[in-house]
Amino acid sequence: MQGTSSWKRRIGAVTALGTAAALLVWAAAGTASAHRARYAVLPGTMLISADAYGSRAAVAGTVKSGATAPVGIGGCTMNGKDLPIHSTNSAGSVAIPQLGAGTAAVDDAADAVDDGTALTSTGTSVVDGVSLLGGLIKAAEIKSVSSTSFSGGSFTMSAAGSRLGRLKVAGVSIGGDAAPNTTIALPGVGDVVVNEQVEGHSSLTVNMLHVHVTQSNALGYPIGSDLIVGHASSELKEHGPVVATIGGGAFGARVSGSLVSPAAVKLGTGPVAPVGLSCFAPKHAQTNFSGGLKVPSDGSVLVLGAINTSADGDTSSTSASAETTATVANSNLLQGLVKAKGISAHVGGVGNGGAPSFTDSSTFGTLSVAGHPELGADVGPNTSVEVAGVGTLWLHRVIHHSDSLTVRMIELKVTVAGNPLGLAVGADVQVGVAGVSIHNV
Repeated sequence: MQGTSSWKRRIGAVTALGTAAALLVWAAAGTASAHRARYAVLPGTMLISADAYGSRAAVAGTVKSGATAPVGIGGCTMNGKDLPIHSTNSAGSVAIPQLGAGTAAVDDAADAVDDGTALTSTGTSVVDGVSLLGGLIKAAEIKSVSSTSFSGGSFTMSAAGSRLGRLKVAGVSIGGDAAPNTTIALPGVGDVVVNEQVEGHSSLTVNMLHVHVTQSNALGYPIGSDLIVGHASSELKEHGPVVATIGGGAFGARVSGSLVSPAAVKLGTGPVAPVGLSCFAPKHAQTNFSGGLKVPSDGSVLVLGAINTSADGDTSSTSASAETTATVANSNLLQGLVKAKGISAHVGGVGNGGAPSFTDSSTFGTLSVAGHPELGADVGPNTSVEVAGVGTLWLHRVIHHSDSLTVRMIELKVTVAGNPLGLAVGADVQVGVAGVSIHNV
């Protein structure tokens, strides 16, 4: 697409990562021939993100249509791990009646590639059959592309590949070579920005169509409404070197599902007193507290005493560590089916670039299970019993993967319909949950 911008920002090796050794751009020369300069960045020194979506609408400041077919790369993704990445999402059609808007097919993608000469993140959105504001804006197809690369000591941002297919605004054809940030007035309504591009230090956001309703209009579209079609963004962000990223968290309890008798009651409650770990070392340990919990309001499914949770961790260029804890003073599940005091889920993990190691020092103070006198506070990890006519009860459940460890001290999963407890199939109750993860870069 002509008129699409592409630019570079140069950085020095010392400025970029704090030490001359952290960023290496080098060329080797021999007596007989010179070799092409190559790019190299130490693993774990560049955060990678990209995202795309077909459309998003806020009507009078309230989101009425969230991102359609959203896709993204981000969070803890860094160079040196899991590349290339290719993620996609699609939607058959989109309708936003509040703004007389709709599209046909939406196809979005997010990519990250390190080919040895450049590190690149790319977001791409393709939207067919666009009609906005009752046909005031139409296009056969729009494609938005945002790429950010690092190579040879500089960042390069580009919207190359973006295009407008047979775009008409108020009946006037707009060429596919519309310059970045072309604003077209919509008399009596507002305006539309075509090929909107917003640059950052090492990022680029592209919105191929960005509609603003700023005037009272005969069509009834609320003032303040905002509509984006064809969004793509990409970013590479410098970071001090780390050998691994961390993750995980803890919470006192979580309940999902519903009661079906004697009356239909939704039981869903999100994590109680949650704490979490970010990708890197937190500024300080995270803590949370809850005085107790009853589910539902009469406590017929679950009653908990005081809950305390904590999460802490650290990352550096040579090591990473994480630790999370959830303690529950006392628990009564299903009116005496499971009773416990002094519940403590406590897990930790450490890594230095090799296989991470994990520890589990979780305990019960006291524990009793109706019909199972053999089960007590010294119950072993991953103990499960079948509750007749109900489902599976787990005690000190341990879920271990190569890069993570999670402990659920009590978990009941309902698998039998018409059970005497009145719980719907799929109901799940968890008490005392803690987990950590270590992800090498």
